[in-house]
Amino acid sequence: MEINVYFTDNERLISGQLPYEVAVRRFVPTSKHVVNAVLDEFFKGPSDVERNQGLAVIANGFTGYSNVEFANGGVHVYLAGNCVSNGTLYNITRPLMASLKQFPEIQFVKIYDQFGYTREPSARVDSIPACLDPSFTPSATPLPTSTLAVRFTPTPTRTARSPLSGTPTPYRFPTPPYR
Repeated sequence: MEINVYFTDNERLISGQLPYEVAVRRFVPTSKHVVNAVLDEFFKGPSDVERNQGLAVIANGFTGYSNVEFANGGVHVYLAGNCVSNGTLYNITRPLMASLKQFPEIQFVKIYDQFGYTREPSARVDSIPACLDPSFTPSATPLPTSTLAVRFTPTPTRTARSPLSGTPTPYRFPTPPYR
């Protein structure tokens, strides 16, 4: 099956000449769902020949996708990796949406960051994560610390036993001399 995948033409982007996205043809197995095929080819990036022609994948720190859902004429793409704004309005969403909207059954695209956030999760409109805004500043909240590496090492502790418990006490306490 033949599909189009859109990549960014660096020369057009730098010179401000629209459109910045250029379609390249790819052939994928018919056994693969067409949306997954587009996403897989997008994240593979341009071939050597395409890169030599000035095409690039703008990924903003994303390395792939973790999930895709289809609902009510829309496709919901959950990206994997770490979202990084490149300080411009141009980002991964432009070529990615162009690649997905080539199919008439896809009316809108929702793109989610690695935490599952997008601006308009409920509306039937295109939506992108806020982390791609040019002025986005990540929160100072630290990421949770993994407890997988923590190991419990028992340490022996001497415990005094109560003589009322019926258990013999290993120590004899001296009694004061009474007269």
